[in-house]
Amino acid sequence: MLVGGAIPRAVSVGEIRILTYDKETSTSDCIGDPRTPICGVETVEACRDWSDKDLCDIAEFDFSALRGLAPGPLGSLTVHHLHILADQILGDADIPDWARHLARDRNQLPSEYPAWLKRRLTQDWRPGDARVTIKWLYCGPEDACIDETIGHPTRRLGEGCPAERCVWDDTPKTYVLRRKGTKWVVIYIQTDPPPDYGALRKW
Repeated sequence: MLVGGAIPRAVSVGEIRILTYDKETSTSDCIGDPRTPICGVETVEACRDWSDKDLCDIAEFDFSALRGLAPGPLGSLTVHHLHILADQILGDADIPDWARHLARDRNQLPSEYPAWLKRRLTQDWRPGDARVTIKWLYCGPEDACIDETIGHPTRRLGEGCPAERCVWDDTPKTYVLRRKGTKWVVIYIQTDPPPDYGALRKW
């Protein structure tokens, strides 16, 4: 299920890709065919943004976690720009110590530690995994344009409002992916600097 039916091409570090809520206007040519690490990232993000069960199944993402999270009429006007900062295959020296024992450490974290992070710590990183780092730019319509459509007799809410108000995400997002057969599957997403798990185990 490729957007536009195209064959995935190589993607360069520094490139900016666009992900919208419309398959036809997203620039990726490999959503639904995660044969490269970046295609794997775009597939899982499209699965989440579009609440698309078929994509989530391909990405091996738990679709049930998205119930009730489909974008509303304004959210669907958002345009995501993915600035690719890094795309590498990990060697042993590239794996930080805290990422080598995630599955074990997950069971050692105290009960009061956030459940969302415990769920994330499920698989150790291994040589041969891929790491993709992306800086996200989120763009949406200006409030003034949206206000003009409220109660309008012929325009839907936000209709005709371009995504001109843009904000960079504060922290780049890092994805770690593992090859499974012919596809790359996200096994870890890091949105903040990693905590000191060793210190946490001393609690």
